[in-house]
This record gives sequence, C-alpha cells and structure tokens, in this order.
Amino acid sequence: GCGQRFGRVEVSPGAVPEGVTLPDAAAVVAEFGPARVAVHPLSRLEGSGESRRAVVHVQVLDAYGHDVKWPGVVSVEVAPTESFAASRVQWVDLTGGEENARVFDTISRCYTLRVPAPGTEPVYVRVRWLLADGEGRPGAFDAQSVLTPAK
Repeated sequence: GCGQRFGRVEVSPGAVPEGVTLPDAAAVVAEFGPARVAVHPLSRLEGSGESRRAVVHVQVLDAYGHDVKWPGVVSVEVAPTESFAASRVQWVDLTGGEENARVFDTISRCYTLRVPAPGTEPVYVRVRWLLADGEGRPGAFDAQSVLTPAK
C-alpha cells in the first residue's frame, strides 16, 4: 500500500517479516555515529562574580545533522579573550552511561555542561569531544563559540 516497500505487515512478537534483514550493530553505529560536535545557541552565561557560569550546550551530530548520544571525554575551555590566553579547562568524563544520561538534556537534545566563567565580559568557549568510533578507533571533534553577557 501507498508505494511503501512492504505495505501493511502484521508482525507477531519476536517475528521479522519475510524479506527483511535487520542491520547488525556495526552497521547502525557506522551510519548513525558522531560526525561532528557543535556549541548550541542555547549556551549562555549565568550569574555574576565568583558564581558566574558558562552553561554550554554541546550537540553531538551524525552525518545527517541529527542529535545523537555518544560516550566520550569532553574538555570545555573558557577564556576571556579570543586568543584563549589565560584559559581554564574543565574535563568531563561521559564514558559511563549514568553520567552521560545525567547531563544529556532530552528537550534540547544536547549535553549541558556548567563551568566557571572568567571575567564580566564575553567568554570564549572551545569544546573538544574525545571518543572512539564503533570500531574502537580514537577520534576527536572540536567546536567553538562566544557567549555574551545578557543585557
């Protein structure tokens, strides 16, 4: 029906329709694994003085531009200047399922990381996501942004 490959199919629990081959895990990971990271526009500065924080929303995106969850170790570098002079780096271990799920925001589909933010002016942010692909090869993705204080 309606030009769909299989039309209407009745499937009983545990059954796979005739002619359908399900992909193995390696094929799924290769197709939908991370292709890049981005600092989402929801990222912002909160608070002031010693309690000032950069709230960095990090998107992990597949080759189609869709958000994915993925284990990794993330560095968030913040600096008061574009040259990243006098920067501070904070590492976050997201290799474990519980910690990874804890910082993943299901509404924005981003990882939300809060780090101390220097100064009172804009803050320059650089994110590095260290990971292993579906075949265990190490890799890294980088993204940058600038966060401006609310007026």
